[in-house]
Amino acid sequence: MKRPAKAPARSTKPPARRKAPASRGNVRPAPPHPLTPRERDRVLAASRAVFNTKGFEKTTIGDIAERARLDAGAIRRQFRNKETLFAAIMEQRLEEDLDVTEEALRLIGAETRDPQIAIEKFLAVQLARHASDRRWRRIYIDFFTLAPRGVKADLVAIVEARIAQRSLAFITFAQSRGMLDPQIPPGDFFILWSALLDGMALRRASSQAMPDIPETARALARMLTRGIVRAG
Repeated sequence: MKRPAKAPARSTKPPARRKAPASRGNVRPAPPHPLTPRERDRVLAASRAVFNTKGFEKTTIGDIAERARLDAGAIRRQFRNKETLFAAIMEQRLEEDLDVTEEALRLIGAETRDPQIAIEKFLAVQLARHASDRRWRRIYIDFFTLAPRGVKADLVAIVEARIAQRSLAFITFAQSRGMLDPQIPPGDFFILWSALLDGMALRRASSQAMPDIPETARALARMLTRGIVRAG
């Protein structure tokens, strides 16, 4: 009697997977591209609008992405978080302020050599700029309170350092034109100037009423040039 033939041993190897035909669904997505300069400008413009409307605390990257009509992930890859975005728009704004400041100084310096008249005209330009732009009211208040709350204080410090650097250069230039006392250290002028302009910016941001600009500029210029302590 013949023994039944042994069944062939089963292979323990897993069956080879068949290569799926190339199809659109199997193609790897292209790596994300950085924002173009135009897209970056859209993000910054959207950030200004949303921060001013909702405030820093309530704003999200999603809000900004929706306003800019861009992907939130693309914005995060470029700016990481809303704190970085906030610092970027503040730096942009303050750089614009300094450009206006330098141009105003150049024009006023060509018109007059009288320090009081020059400072009065210059302050009027600064106050009028702050008063005319209501889109920054809430943003200014948030900016001044970011560092005390510990929200990315390092980013705020970087912005302030850059502004201080340009402001000191501007003060040195004003001293060379005879508009400011060359004996006073530029750093001291910077402290006084920052206190005046920041104070006026906060007053404008926190109040609907704005003092008369020409009269305010005239009074401040008079005190700066003549002093507030009675001689003798």
